[in-house]
Amino acid sequence: MSARTILIVIQLLLSTNAFGQSVDFDKFPDRYLTELESSQTAVLYTACKTQTGKAVLIFSLDGKQGRILELKNGKMINTAPLNITHQSATIDISETQGGLYTYTVIENHVKDLLDRPFTFVSPENVKKILAFIPSYECIDKPPKY
Repeated sequence: MSARTILIVIQLLLSTNAFGQSVDFDKFPDRYLTELESSQTAVLYTACKTQTGKAVLIFSLDGKQGRILELKNGKMINTAPLNITHQSATIDISETQGGLYTYTVIENHVKDLLDRPFTFVSPENVKKILAFIPSYECIDKPPKY
């Protein structure tokens, strides 16, 4: 191997963890909510308990994409942007972490959460969403192969 190839491999290993996610992947929810707060964007959100943590569905009221966050022990394990078109939400599969199993679990959480009541949150309170402990349990339906 050339020195340049070795350097590229080392750089790649330092910038991602074993799952291909960036080192700061779990910090995304805080950065996302900070951005909403600083841009003075209110949100609608709903959440549910999962078998390992919680899922949170957030729609910013600035007309941009919604977002699903899946958290375990307070750290994000998955996220995906949601596109809203003609009264339906579709997951942007190109930005979902993981494979078919993970995509299907996230899709099931979105479908489940869309039927739940949403709460309005003003921009100065958006960071409190992560501390919310939902009482509703998600219907965890693993994919069928």
